[in-house]
Amino acid sequence: MVSKEAKGHRETDARLLLLNNADNVLSVARPIRFGQLVSIEGNKISLDHNAGVGSKIARCRIKQGDEIMQSGAFVGIATKSIKAGQLIHAHNSKPNTI
Repeated sequence: MVSKEAKGHRETDARLLLLNNADNVLSVARPIRFGQLVSIEGNKISLDHNAGVGSKIARCRIKQGDEIMQSGAFVGIATKSIKAGQLIHAHNSKPNTI
């Protein structure tokens, strides 16, 4: 299943939710296994980790030091560059502690 992104320009897998147009992450709505293909804004990407419900997946490339945005809010900082489709977790980000 594929749903249209809010802007309607590109398709994103229905298992991934864009909570706010300002977000650079997508929230996982249904589990996705390592190696499964997902569509993120029209690009087919193979996941590099298992992703459970509530996990964050990069919507686009996030450079080291960039803010991580979810639900329109600053939730963390990338500690290394993150490719679109990669899981965002402690191995590549640190949470916002403000």
